[in-house]
Amino acid sequence: MFGFSFDKTMEEVKQELDAGKDIQLIDVRELDEYQEGHIPGADHLALSELEEKAAAVVAAGKPHYLYCRSGQRSRTALKRLKALGYSELYNIGGILHWPYAQKAGNQK
Repeated sequence: MFGFSFDKTMEEVKQELDAGKDIQLIDVRELDEYQEGHIPGADHLALSELEEKAAAVVAAGKPHYLYCRSGQRSRTALKRLKALGYSELYNIGGILHWPYAQKAGNQK
């Protein structure tokens, strides 16, 4: 859609979650978008607040799977987090491609 590929498919991510793999999902959309529906268990870190809140949200010692609505903001977030020194970052695209149940509200 935007001329770039994603690091993992949503199906691969779901399989890793179902297998209990220790990963961190990070939704980089704005809070109102996150509240409307997000992948269960995902942490929220809005792209607009990334530099200010990354240290409080990004967990150490695990892979970080970033997503947004379509994949464009998560791509930008990945680049900005890399510039801050974070590693094990993967852009998994957008929630538009998540064919499984979503969770609404502020709860993970």
